[in-house]
Amino acid sequence: MYRAPQDRRSGLREGAEGRDIKLYASLALAVGLGVLLLVMPRFLWAPPPVSVAVDPRNVPLNGNFTVSVNAPSEASDVTVHVLQGPQLREIESFHLNGSRGILRLTALEGRYSVGLHVVRVTATLAGRDVTVDEPFTVYYGGNLSVEASVTPEEVNVTLGPNSTNISTAPNVTVVLRVRVLNELGRPVGGARVWPVSGMKRAGLGWFSPDPGKTDADGYAEMNYTVKAFRNWTEEVKLVVGAPGHPIAKSTVSFRVVVHRAQESGGGEGD
Repeated sequence: MYRAPQDRRSGLREGAEGRDIKLYASLALAVGLGVLLLVMPRFLWAPPPVSVAVDPRNVPLNGNFTVSVNAPSEASDVTVHVLQGPQLREIESFHLNGSRGILRLTALEGRYSVGLHVVRVTATLAGRDVTVDEPFTVYYGGNLSVEASVTPEEVNVTLGPNSTNISTAPNVTVVLRVRVLNELGRPVGGARVWPVSGMKRAGLGWFSPDPGKTDADGYAEMNYTVKAFRNWTEEVKLVVGAPGHPIAKSTVSFRVVVHRAQESGGGEGD
């Protein structure tokens, strides 16, 4: 069968037309995408309608920090919530008088604790509720101050002239009183107080309670009972620990004075 030869120029023309179609399609796609980007709503690129900043982001316990809130003027019911821990428990909140404000806060011990915190700002904007979170961290605070005293500072005991048995020596009791303050001079509740003494290590002294624990006013009391069998000065070292603070130490001492009773002498009268 006879086949007529193809026109070479026709094949070249068809190839060029195919390339042109692909080029036009690419250009049309690019132009369409550009138009789409130009006509999309501006708010898709805009920053969040409500902004919040915490400075510094790492706050020492009992340290100061600021919370800055910036919302559009038409925003209403703008409230700042401070949340604590993984459960985001609210510890305090503030309602702004307007859409903007700067809060100067203190991470007070007893309300704040070491670890994760979040500033959450809620507002109503254009008929819808808006929420913005800003996390920050509270880290360890300053040194504790420990005030300690013992009452009485001297204990007097009278023993028999031949009394030398430690196991039968009388017990005497003194009261240790401790107060724990933080770096702001505020009382620290819940601090633990561990007493250490030579008589305790020897099994001849007992503290109650052991360890002690401070109350809401920062005070702790412990009774210390020892065997009074000789004269000596007892030194008690106190080790104090509270969440969010380095370990603190203090020392108190008291003296035990033993008097020997005179042996009554016998004799015949005249």
